Amino acid sequence: MGATYTVLKIINSTSTDIVNISITNFNEAHFWPENSPHKNFDGKKIEAKKSLENPIHLYSPRWHCPFTMTFQFKDDAKDVIRIHPKCADTYKCAFKHLNKNHDIIHKREENTIIITIEGENKSEDREKESKESEATLEEKLFNEGLRLEADGKENEANEKFAEAKKVCEESGDTESLHVVNLKITGNILYNKGIDLTEEVRKLFESNTEAAINKAKEALNKFQEAKSIFEEGLKYSTLFSSSVEITAQQCEDMEHQLLEADLQDLHENTKRLSLSDVQRQNKNTEYLHTETFVQQIDATIK
Repeated sequence: MGATYTVLKIINSTSTDIVNISITNFNEAHFWPENSPHKNFDGKKIEAKKSLENPIHLYSPRWHCPFTMTFQFKDDAKDVIRIHPKCADTYKCAFKHLNKNHDIIHKREENTIIITIEGENKSEDREKESKESEATLEEKLFNEGLRLEADGKENEANEKFAEAKKVCEESGDTESLHVVNLKITGNILYNKGIDLTEEVRKLFESNTEAAINKAKEALNKFQEAKSIFEEGLKYSTLFSSSVEITAQQCEDMEHQLLEADLQDLHENTKRLSLSDVQRQNKNTEYLHTETFVQQIDATIK
């Protein structure tokens, strides 16, 4: 009885190792024992960005010879596919992606079946989508506000936060109301800090002392906002970006104040140095005056 020679190549294009491949739901009678999918792939591993290629020998008379492959990744992600080696690519039976955590591409090049696993673990994205679908109205409004804020649509974002607050008040959800209020209050303080920052830039050109005072005021607003966002982080990781952005503003303002202090110190040093020079010049002029010469002569006599 003849055999059909086929090569199966698995390409792991992800950044995570495949720690185990398992072959199930197949009939051993459909394959030559020395080159069955179970013998050549079951229990194998494929490192990230690597591939595994082995032959599969099928008994020629057999047409229905599918098998299932499960790829277990190091990060606990799992993909399950069903392959039918003798089925043409144009038929749905040729390949099925049963459990999807990555993108998997199936194609045939002559007698070689190529399975390419791409992308990163999507289970977290699906979990997020699932949570969003189960989210309450106030949560959806709050999340929409955050998305708008990330897109730079501040006014629209604030409207969503205000809507979320109203829904919380009407529903009596005090915890969600507290979270929304933290975001709204933090945003108000942050925006005040931004407004003060603009004033600081203008004042530095004409009045350094006033600019430094405004900068300290702006820093205080940013620090207050950061503290509030950090409080929000205890309730939701969605506050993390707000904390990071505000922390950066604090750092920038502290840097500006340090530069201003150094500049002020430099100017004071220059003024002191100039005074020393002027005093020295004045003393030098005195040394050449007639009065000084007369005093010396009188002392000698």
